[in-house]
Amino acid sequence: MKNFLLLFAIIFSVNVFACECGNWGKQFDSYSSTELVADITITKVYPILKGRYSDKYFKIDLKYNELYKGTPIKTMYVYGALHINNKIYGSWTSCSMGAKVGERLIIFESKDKEGNYVLHYCDHKIYSNHKNFTESKSLLKLIKEKQIETNIKYHYVNFGFDKNTGKDNFEIVKGLNAKNKFAAFEITLTTDGTFKNVEPIQNFGSGKDDLILEIIRKAKIYVNPNSNISDGEKFTLFMFYYPQDKNNLSFISQNFL
Repeated sequence: MKNFLLLFAIIFSVNVFACECGNWGKQFDSYSSTELVADITITKVYPILKGRYSDKYFKIDLKYNELYKGTPIKTMYVYGALHINNKIYGSWTSCSMGAKVGERLIIFESKDKEGNYVLHYCDHKIYSNHKNFTESKSLLKLIKEKQIETNIKYHYVNFGFDKNTGKDNFEIVKGLNAKNKFAAFEITLTTDGTFKNVEPIQNFGSGKDDLILEIIRKAKIYVNPNSNISDGEKFTLFMFYYPQDKNNLSFISQNFL
């Protein structure tokens, strides 16, 4: 046991830095660019005893609660580590993830160059204990049924953000009451990142929907010298509604929190 604790301490000391992941809060934007999107439950967790995957990965077996996109597979690799009988299987780093039998989550996955699905800490996923898990399933159903082309370039929209105040133009709609937890808009771009057209796919169902639409029409995406935007390029903007929480007014955001 002492040897294991010493090994853990060494591993932990080498990996104290947090894993850095991109496109935070943009889970649904990855839908169109991923091969497998599903609500799954983990039914088995076990180590890989030999082969090229054994030093960094373990495996999980899956049960599908709902399939939104792709072909279901029974088994998936996970980049991470298992601790069994004082032995570590796989890789224990700041970007490693664990898994437990019975865990339920929504996954957004694509095959690696070897043709295998590998679940990573930074991959987009939504666990069933997330407060908006049910709403997540409703949005995925909408994307699937309407065959929505999502924001695969991860365009981030500037709604008049003021870095001095930390506020944007949606400040004036705080406190709204909305029927729907999410809204979706098809955006048509010009080459400078401004919006040529905004077409609602689903509104919030609030008394401020017209004002929200007006704010979006005046917005633009963040661009840089490497941005390659063609005139008439389209993407879907998802917006999310967060009800009042204690002393905090309700608000909307382009990030899934």
